Amino acid sequence: SWTIGQRLLTEPRVLIDYLQLLLVPRSISTGLYNDDYPVSVSLWQPITTLPAIVLLIGLIVLSFRLRKRAPALAAALLFFFAGHLLESSSVPLEIYFEHRNYLPALLLFWPIARGLVNLKISTTMRCGLAAGLLALCAVTTWQRASLWGQPELLSTLLARQNPDSSRAQASAAISQIIAGHPEQAVLRLNPLWRQRPRDLQIALNYVSATCAWRGLSAGDAEAISASFRHADKGALLVRKWMNQAIEIAASQQCPGLDLAVVKSWLSAAAENPNISDPRGHQASMASLYGQIAIREQLPDQALAYLNEALAGKVSPEIAGGQAALLASNGYYAQALKHLDFYESVKGQVGRPGVGMPRLHAIVLARQGYWPRELSLLRAKLEAEIAAGSSPPKPVPKETLLAPTPRSGTAN
Repeated sequence: SWTIGQRLLTEPRVLIDYLQLLLVPRSISTGLYNDDYPVSVSLWQPITTLPAIVLLIGLIVLSFRLRKRAPALAAALLFFFAGHLLESSSVPLEIYFEHRNYLPALLLFWPIARGLVNLKISTTMRCGLAAGLLALCAVTTWQRASLWGQPELLSTLLARQNPDSSRAQASAAISQIIAGHPEQAVLRLNPLWRQRPRDLQIALNYVSATCAWRGLSAGDAEAISASFRHADKGALLVRKWMNQAIEIAASQQCPGLDLAVVKSWLSAAAENPNISDPRGHQASMASLYGQIAIREQLPDQALAYLNEALAGKVSPEIAGGQAALLASNGYYAQALKHLDFYESVKGQVGRPGVGMPRLHAIVLARQGYWPRELSLLRAKLEAEIAAGSSPPKPVPKETLLAPTPRSGTAN
């Protein structure tokens, strides 16, 4: 929801906030939920943008000017800014996240310690001041650890502290559902969803809460379709949540949520270009339709969808997983045909990008991992077909809960 230029304007404010967060002890901060951090759209909006830029430049210039007279202070500040430069990258990470301070803050307290040692006061007073600072840090650490040891209380406080953060509100609602208070989660999310109908983080967790409480109404189901149709982001969230929704609908654990409703949601999501990534969306949607066909006991239709999904992204891991999905539902012949289809398209397997994915692929290739695993799977399928095995019993699935991403990209 921001451009690179807006990010560059915003980050000086973020860095100044980080410094304040580190130098002023407190028992609770905004924590994990900063998706509502106000973005700078100009030098004067918000008003603190230009002052933060001037202060940031001033600190860097001052550090260079003081590097001989106050080397510890210069080193601490320059290391802080250099550390955050290393934390930056071409990947569009979130604007604000506290854990990026772990390395950059390493030297910040060195000049404070040196200043304390050099104070022109008695040794007794110096030791007392040092002990007081350590005690203050110990108390705030104890307060924070005690709070983080109570997840429901923590999520409630963070939601109160971050009222505009969809992630904070969704996490608080999930805690209330897990604690056995889904009606409270509905009361929390319903007004927010009416205010932000395009926010899938709120909408999908509202479904989770209503399913855990009284079930889904026809009006709610249609409103969720509208959210899918008009959402401005959330492709990854949709794919992960739909996997759970299919299982819940198939097992009839949520009144009002059946496979027909899930299919209407998938159709609505397919109409939305903001969450329909052409690079992988078609394959993932076909995979979801394949799972629905399995639950509807239409194995040949499921095979056609899963073949389409595999053709969209050819991978031995995907082929093995989809074949195992068919087999776990008793469709051994279709699982074997799916492996045959993979053999016909495996020449299209993409090469991973430079880095650990490629190194991992090289190691697996040298071990002959996937040919061996798929061969074992094929042998088991043939044995099951020969033995005329009956389909396995379905395994109960978990409660429908929308995930709340904590770091990384906006999706």
